[in-house]
Amino acid sequence: MLFCLIAAKHMEKDLLKSRKRFYPPTNIGVRQQVKPIEIIGTVLLGGLRVFIVDALWMKVIDHQESGDFHEVVLTAELIADLQPTYVNVWEYLNWLMSVQIPSEEKNIQTQIQWIKVGLSYIQKGIIRNPDSAKLYLAYARTVYERMGLHHERNIERYYILRRNGEDPLPMAREFVLKAIKANTYTVFSERQLFIVNQYRVKESFFHFRRTFEKKFNYLKYLFEKFLNDEAHTQEKLNQIRGKYIKYKKEFGRESSFKAIQKNIALDLQDIRDCIGRYPEQFDFELTLETHENTWKEDLFLIRDFLNLDGYLEEMVRKRVGKKLKKSENEICLLYIEKAMLEFQIWDIRNNSDLNVLYKEMQKKYNELSLKIIKKKKEMKDE
Repeated sequence: MLFCLIAAKHMEKDLLKSRKRFYPPTNIGVRQQVKPIEIIGTVLLGGLRVFIVDALWMKVIDHQESGDFHEVVLTAELIADLQPTYVNVWEYLNWLMSVQIPSEEKNIQTQIQWIKVGLSYIQKGIIRNPDSAKLYLAYARTVYERMGLHHERNIERYYILRRNGEDPLPMAREFVLKAIKANTYTVFSERQLFIVNQYRVKESFFHFRRTFEKKFNYLKYLFEKFLNDEAHTQEKLNQIRGKYIKYKKEFGRESSFKAIQKNIALDLQDIRDCIGRYPEQFDFELTLETHENTWKEDLFLIRDFLNLDGYLEEMVRKRVGKKLKKSENEICLLYIEKAMLEFQIWDIRNNSDLNVLYKEMQKKYNELSLKIIKKKKEMKDE
């Protein structure tokens, strides 16, 4: 114990210098928000702070293993107060609140509240460490991974946030740009920028698909009703159409072809900028090539769906005018079945684990294509 006190006294001058570096006179905003316990941690405890913090981290691990999250939070907050410039503790608090606790919570609204609490810890850490790119990136990744469409299981959280006027991806992009501006971990930050942009494009594709799935469901029921009016009620048709109209009203703008092109252009331009700034980073060029090829292929698919949509709309007008033949109606239903299958193929085409399923779907897709050709030939012969 005596040795620790002597060592602490010896380190006190260095700690005072460090405190001036961490909280310089020019950084008024940070200085004004320094809590008394932080003064105790950086000055009065001296060199003992290292031993106290180590002991507290051991307690955090013990509490986490026993599942006592309340004690984990209290102990980790104390570490943050004693070492406010140690960014890992703020990251840990964020991970605990936004990942660990929500994974054990079933209520979606409660999950969102916990994630926001986690983000609030990152914000507190940023106040103490305004030049830490690591914290800005932690904030951005939490937003797009836990609140965006990074995982399918996030969908309900995502929809709730969007309907409350909160859009995760622009927020994530804003914090990645702040990380780049902080000028530390710069290349890594640049990579995160186009990861966020990539999710922005995927989000547009997601809403494009959902919008057209709902529309095709409506058209499928409409054409089936033409074949068997008694088995398909007008009330059910109106319900299906209502779901499509509602979704299109909410997300139609960002799922439009124009919005998709805009997001792709933003993604590719950011990668080109990275190539200009970091010519020695060969993976940026490879990323550009990969993205260009992927987005080009996706745009062709979207044009196919838009062309099919135009054809089906024309058939609907013929149906309203009572000029639609039974064979034309059957062809429309085959086209819709083929389009819905194509959406599923789109999802799994690059997943090597689902290669067998992909081949089966592709085989069924080809069979539907042959059926359509056969039906068209029969209609022509009539």
